[in-house]
Amino acid sequence: EYPVGFNSITAGADGNIWFSTTSADSPGQPLCDPDGVDRDSLGRITPSGEMTFFTRPELECPDSLTLGPDGNVWFTASAASGGGGPGFIAPNGDITFVSIAAYAYAVGPDGNLWYLGSTGQGSHRLVRTDTSGQTLADFPALSLDGELVVGADGNFWYRTRTGCSGQPSLVRQTPTGVITTVCDPSGNLVPDDPRFDRGAHAAGPDGTIWFTVWDGGTGNGVASIDTLDPDPAATMRFVADLPTRANSIVQGPDGNMWLTYDLTTLIGRLSPSGTVTTFRLDSSELTSPRDIAVGTSGDLWIAAFGSSRQDRPGGIGRVSMGAPECNTAPPPAPLIDVPEGAWYGDAVDWGACHGFLRTIGGDRFAPTKEMKRGQLVQTLWEMVDRPGATPGSSSPNPHGFTDVDADDWFNDALDWAAGREMFTMLPGGEFRQHRALRRGEFAHVLWRMAGSPPASRPCGYVDVPPSAWYAPAVDWAAEHGLTVTASATRLHPKKTVKRAQALAAIYRLASDPTAWTSWEDGPVSTWRFE
Repeated sequence: EYPVGFNSITAGADGNIWFSTTSADSPGQPLCDPDGVDRDSLGRITPSGEMTFFTRPELECPDSLTLGPDGNVWFTASAASGGGGPGFIAPNGDITFVSIAAYAYAVGPDGNLWYLGSTGQGSHRLVRTDTSGQTLADFPALSLDGELVVGADGNFWYRTRTGCSGQPSLVRQTPTGVITTVCDPSGNLVPDDPRFDRGAHAAGPDGTIWFTVWDGGTGNGVASIDTLDPDPAATMRFVADLPTRANSIVQGPDGNMWLTYDLTTLIGRLSPSGTVTTFRLDSSELTSPRDIAVGTSGDLWIAAFGSSRQDRPGGIGRVSMGAPECNTAPPPAPLIDVPEGAWYGDAVDWGACHGFLRTIGGDRFAPTKEMKRGQLVQTLWEMVDRPGATPGSSSPNPHGFTDVDADDWFNDALDWAAGREMFTMLPGGEFRQHRALRRGEFAHVLWRMAGSPPASRPCGYVDVPPSAWYAPAVDWAAEHGLTVTASATRLHPKKTVKRAQALAAIYRLASDPTAWTSWEDGPVSTWRFE
């Protein structure tokens, strides 16, 4: 049985995310109804995760979604065996097919829709079209391998298989049709493995184009080129090695390049200086991430393809690039004990507007009171949208703590936390909800929630011995600015954590996706088609 594979994704003009699906093969390639079951569709997902699917019998293997200047989402698709071919989907879900042979789209520097396609006789064309599919301009082009990208120089950039001495190369084509094949002077930077059907490249910061490269063996990497330089080929530079081949690449709102990795459960972040950070997705939810796009709110969205032979699911994931802004109406009432300009004020506003700030008497935050274990577990659980809990129900205490009943207000949260071993069991198997958190313990809770990621260096606190059970957590917390201390050399790990200190650290954690390596129930939210 073939799973539904999510293969392309883009942000729509309506504030939603639009995606395409087809049948997923084990090598991570789309298949058009291999077993006679129609899994081809277009769909949208709201920021809250509500999915809606749209299809027509003629829709065959939709891919390469692009937001057009008309507010519709344009797609490529097969016209073979009765397929309707490329077209667009309107915000209301109406699908229209157009008589073009498009491989990839881009909105040009003139604001019109352009595509690379074919005449049907093997002749490749760069075409400017109106929003009904009528040709406005038509130029010869080279064959396409991957996406069509508009550079900061106002030209179109794409990849071709045989541009430089029979090797894959970059191509620059002006809006008037002038073609320049851009080859690495050293001959070392081959834009991707020619054994695969598509490469990854995207516009980056400061007028650059970033693209995946292949060394002719098993090595994969990323290179960049400056499109604004009079001689772009001279600016080609190798940026970084990658752990495996990248399926797609996009510039994130944080200024870094973000990648999805082929046939893995990994995504990556690549800094302008070449530092690669790899993040692992939950393999039970998202496998073989294929495409990545920036949403209208600044978050990153992932389309994961799944695998038929490994019985792994496809789905849609969201990477939160920072703590979300408050969008409730009316805004939360001010708290009388949080003065204007308080150093923890942003954290309080954030927690209040999203409904997981625990107040005292409704109008007090009590910033200097101690954070209790029960309060913390409930706050963290609500922050990640109450995973695994059914509203209005209580679970039968799988956490194993002897002093917590099934009807206790934080019981569902503790079930979730126990699965991640976030809280230590105290003597007698007790949880002790009213016990104040110590600083070392608090770091351990956040660290376990984040998936126990390793730190790159010791914390440097003289009162945190390397043998302490919480030392790895403190190392990680110190690296990401999450420790609760005013000293550069001492943590005072047995001191209690105040409520303001705790919420400020949680806010910083939610604002920093680099602190997470296991993102289940964290900055990555996942929706899967059942």
